[in-house]
Amino acid sequence: MEFPTITLEEHFLSKNTDDGRALPASASKTWEQIRAHTGWLNKLKDVSPNGSRIKAMDAGRVGMQVLSNSFGVSSSIPSLVAAANDELSAATVAQPRFKGFASLPMKHPSEAVRELERCVSELGFVGALIDSHQDDGRYYDDREVWPVFAKAEELDVPIYIHPTIPMEGVQSALYDGNYDNDFGLLLGIAGWGWHCDTALSILRMYGAGLFNAYPKLKVVIGHMGEMLPFMLDRIDEKVSQLAIGQKQSFREVWAQNIWVTTSGMFTLAPMACLLQTTALDRILYSVDYPYSTTEQGRNFLQLLEQSGTVTREHLEMIAYKNAAVLLKLDV
Repeated sequence: MEFPTITLEEHFLSKNTDDGRALPASASKTWEQIRAHTGWLNKLKDVSPNGSRIKAMDAGRVGMQVLSNSFGVSSSIPSLVAAANDELSAATVAQPRFKGFASLPMKHPSEAVRELERCVSELGFVGALIDSHQDDGRYYDDREVWPVFAKAEELDVPIYIHPTIPMEGVQSALYDGNYDNDFGLLLGIAGWGWHCDTALSILRMYGAGLFNAYPKLKVVIGHMGEMLPFMLDRIDEKVSQLAIGQKQSFREVWAQNIWVTTSGMFTLAPMACLLQTTALDRILYSVDYPYSTTEQGRNFLQLLEQSGTVTREHLEMIAYKNAAVLLKLDV
């Protein structure tokens, strides 16, 4: 692999949100884990022009990272969100290899609309990243937040739907059980819950008619599609027929409105499923830094190339060309 890459699900931690003020109570245990992991914490905070993040990018052949705030994107405190975006903007100015996804205070839709407009039109951000649900339990089938998606369609920028911490009642009902508490915590996040929750968020958006209302909306999801590629035929058979008033099947929405990144997943089996269900120009490479390493990502691309699963031309599309088109980046 001789070419650099563009990665889209890469995290930083704003000094305006790193004290936990932006977090719901249900996130406290995960937050404690992040803070206890000094390697993660230091890497999250480093957005300096020539610091450890840039060294990691060089080691993994990452030419450009699109950064998003690791916490606070569904905060009820718009001023903290705006301050985090200002901090990220300063980092992108100081280091052109950084680009930005806006954080948005989704519990305040009118302010989220204004913040998205500001971040794209004034700060040069290439889209936004929001949690898979709000910290009060609402998903985006709630029409109160639809003006945010309308603004994204108007600005022609994608919204990345990213996993978030399960609500306290959900954690206790579904993931806590007759095993170690840490096992239940992991089951609720990276081990299972994050992914099915993000898939559910997309399906609720579809069922509510969001993609009917905004047919040119661009949505990105990570982790090889958050389980949806594996379930796509089943969803199309069982769910699309009951989505009253839909102009399109879910498979059509998948083809027209959804882009998928490889973030945090580095094996061939889920990639094979993704390639069989998703148009090649909708597949985007990502690492999930610092929770995964750029070396893991580089090794995966090499494995993908050596396996013969994709051609060299297709590998370049996944690695950076598709992202450049979606985000209108000059590479």
